[in-house]
Amino acid sequence: MKVAIALLAGFIVGTLSGLIFGYSHWRNPDLVEYPEVRAHFLENLIRQTGPVDTLVLGDSIVESTDLSDVCGKTFNAGVGSSMADTASHLAMIALPLLKPKTVVVNVGRNSISRGYSLKQMEVGYLRLVHQLRGYRLILVGIPESPAGTAFIKRTAAQIGAAFVEPVPPDLTFEGIHPTPQGAKLLRLRIAAACR
Repeated sequence: MKVAIALLAGFIVGTLSGLIFGYSHWRNPDLVEYPEVRAHFLENLIRQTGPVDTLVLGDSIVESTDLSDVCGKTFNAGVGSSMADTASHLAMIALPLLKPKTVVVNVGRNSISRGYSLKQMEVGYLRLVHQLRGYRLILVGIPESPAGTAFIKRTAAQIGAAFVEPVPPDLTFEGIHPTPQGAKLLRLRIAAACR
C-alpha cells in the first residue's frame, strides 16, 4: 500500500511539474528546455522505483496517456518534445535500475515536426532500438506520418517486436495528441501487444 501511494504521489508530482514547466517554457522560450527538466525529474523517480515489468519511452503522446499497469507494473518515462536521444538517455539510466522485461517505444513525431528528414529520424530510431536489444519491444507508429509508421512497422517485423498502430486523427486534438478516448484506445492497443 505504501509503495502504491508513493508511486501515485510521484506520478502526480511529476505530471504537475511537467505541466508547469511545459507552460512556463511555452510562455517564456528562454527557459531551460522542457525535455531536460522533465528527464531530470524522471531520473529521480527511476532511482526511487524498484524493478518493473515494463518501461515506456516516448514523447508527449505517452506522457499524457495513463499507462499505469498497462503491461504489469509499468514505469512511464514519456517526455514531451523528446526525440530518440532523450529516450536513449533515459534508457541508459532506467534499464539497469528498473530491470524491465518489456520496453514500449513511442518516438519519431518530434523529429518529423522539427523538419528532420525521414532518413534522419530512422537513424536515431534504429540507434535507440539497437540499444534496447535483448528486451521484448513494443513499437508504436507515428501519428500523421504514414511513411514513419511504415518504417516502424517494418522495423518491428525485422526484429520480432510487436507493432502498435498510432491513434487515428479523429481521436486526437490536432492529429497528434490523443483525446481522452484516443488515450484509452492507445492504452488498449499497448495492452493487447503485451499479451
